[in-house]
Amino acid sequence: MYLEGIETHFNKEERNFDVEVDGELSVFSQKLRPFGATKYVELSKNEQDKAHWYILNNCEEVERFQEEHREVLKRESPLHLEERHKDQFSQWFKQHITHLKYHNQKEVTDEIYALACGPHIIVKKYPGCIVNGVRFHTKERDSHRTTQNSGVMVEGYHDNKAIKFYGIVTEIIELDYVKDKRVVLFKAQWFNSGGNKSTIQVDGKITSITISRTWYEDDPFVLASQTKQVFYMDDVKLGKNWRIVQEFQHRHVFDTLESDVVDIRDDHEVYQEDEHSGPVIPIQVEVDELTPLDRNDIAPEVVETEAIQDFENDFDDMEDNDEEEDDTLINYCDIVGEHEIIEDDSDLD
Repeated sequence: MYLEGIETHFNKEERNFDVEVDGELSVFSQKLRPFGATKYVELSKNEQDKAHWYILNNCEEVERFQEEHREVLKRESPLHLEERHKDQFSQWFKQHITHLKYHNQKEVTDEIYALACGPHIIVKKYPGCIVNGVRFHTKERDSHRTTQNSGVMVEGYHDNKAIKFYGIVTEIIELDYVKDKRVVLFKAQWFNSGGNKSTIQVDGKITSITISRTWYEDDPFVLASQTKQVFYMDDVKLGKNWRIVQEFQHRHVFDTLESDVVDIRDDHEVYQEDEHSGPVIPIQVEVDELTPLDRNDIAPEVVETEAIQDFENDFDDMEDNDEEEDDTLINYCDIVGEHEIIEDDSDLD
């Protein structure tokens, strides 16, 4: 008997399964699944602007519109270009896309229009989120557990230099856009890792950071899909405010090496020998229309009928024993089912 919709050992999802959302834009195509008690919170105008700007600034499909906006600002004045671009782009982008949508429907997709309209001021906050099979918790949720799942690392740039940003997830926020589009952001507390020995020290493969100094308070957001999980361990050598950063490779997450691109030219012909110079052994195959069932090359063997009967009786006894074992198993399952004790499972995260 087959039961549809019943969870079994064979169709049960993995503990840290996530959901891949199909979308045209990269920011709307995150592979993740928030979990836990949902809280609806109203963001301040300042937080909403920062979150929306980060999403726009990290969407590949919006880069061409950013370049267009910079050109518009350059024609006005080349002074403080990036600051003006950051302050004015979201509003210009909304007006520009709205104008294009009503004058050329095919040029602007629904997702571009949804992104340009901006997020709703009411957001959802979660205590946890699974991203690419990795479980993340907020700092507050981690404080009630012996495990650690709130450490994050993001690769970025500081003063035009590529560095790694280390931090702790303080909030997991889901922003809603029109057309039923969503983006999940991590709000983090970033530890100062600017390269000074008073904030970060690298000894071979061991990296230690101080947790007493933070930076980028005005830029706390990061896309959940951009983060990697790290663990922080006490550094007994440098002191109580220092932590050793432990990076590792998660199970089910693989970093595949990119293959080298080989330049294949058409003027190189593949060499292949069309003739074989080895010895040729003729094989003669005789095809008979009728194949005899008796052999004439060996003497016949006589088998007594009593031996055949004994073998059939032994085979029947084996089948009877199998049926008895099946009945015993069925009876045992029935007895256990009548006296089954149901226990509540504990909440495992």
